[in-house]
Amino acid sequence: ANKELALFYQPQIDARTAALVGFEALLRWQHPTRGVVAAEDFIAQAEDTRFMVPLGEWVMATALAQIKHWHDSGFNGFGLSLNMSMRQLQSRDFLQRFASNLQRSHLDPSKILIEISETRLLRDLDLVHQRLKMLARLGVRVCIDNFGTGGISFNHLRSLPVNAVKLDRSLVQELRVDDE
Repeated sequence: ANKELALFYQPQIDARTAALVGFEALLRWQHPTRGVVAAEDFIAQAEDTRFMVPLGEWVMATALAQIKHWHDSGFNGFGLSLNMSMRQLQSRDFLQRFASNLQRSHLDPSKILIEISETRLLRDLDLVHQRLKMLARLGVRVCIDNFGTGGISFNHLRSLPVNAVKLDRSLVQELRVDDE
């Protein structure tokens, strides 16, 4: 209501070619006294309320509109990563709203990557599997974020229709330090 939320677009670069391949939309709260507040400092509270669904809807619509604007301005060929919450995925009309926003944006669905945190997936794996299959039918790509923190086995991971996995930093932080 106070227009304190903003999206920041973190560039995604191909490590081999140094080419820009996309952006990840990152939600921030521009608090009047605390300054810019990172999502991890307020999303958990939003997840625990009914506020997460309209918040996620705003993020999705705003990010898709921004990418469309950039594409229409001649700055195109790149993708968009959007973080989705379990509350959004569980909402009854999520897929209808997502498909509607995607259609309005006129973006190539294969350029959209939906990121879902592994820690939330185990709460309702059957529903998640169903919704991810529906997203795949739309042509959207899916990524499991923070893999290695939520206890999903490789067997579960293989059964999910995902295109990418982002390993949690705790899994890679000590790669050069600890041979195990």
